[in-house]
Amino acid sequence: MYTVKTLMVQVNLKSRLILHKIRTMNEKTLFLSIGEVSRLFNIRPSALRYYEEINLLLPASRHAGRRYYGEKELKRLVLIQLLQHSGHLTLSDISAVIGKESKGGTRGILQERIEGLGKQIETAHAAKRYLEHRLTCPRQDPVTECPVLDAEVSGWLVKTLADSLPG
Repeated sequence: MYTVKTLMVQVNLKSRLILHKIRTMNEKTLFLSIGEVSRLFNIRPSALRYYEEINLLLPASRHAGRRYYGEKELKRLVLIQLLQHSGHLTLSDISAVIGKESKGGTRGILQERIEGLGKQIETAHAAKRYLEHRLTCPRQDPVTECPVLDAEVSGWLVKTLADSLPG
């Protein structure tokens, strides 16, 4: 049985102009300047220009040297942000998945990222267990006064020095 979850992207609309333009999306008249997109999506204009530089996002048009984005480009920006924030993909991975140079290796990239996240989760769980264990030390300061931790530090130091000294 599959559970379907709906993801809603909420944005902080500060400008009545942007709100008006969003309401006219169905009329295909939506074009937002780089500044409006920056405010709407809480992303720096330099990031949008960088996305253009690496061919992830291109403005729909330019007028008087200013970039303007339409509905198609805004949807692509939302996709980029979702893949970055929810999927924890790098811009390089996103470019490989949705960029013009994408060669269809999407599943492989996603699988690699899933494996990487699994390793990060394991590492985070181990760190959490380690720190929780440190809290069981009866000393006033469980880091600087703990004899068990001091012995562990000394052991690591001896091993590091032994590994680095010529044989």
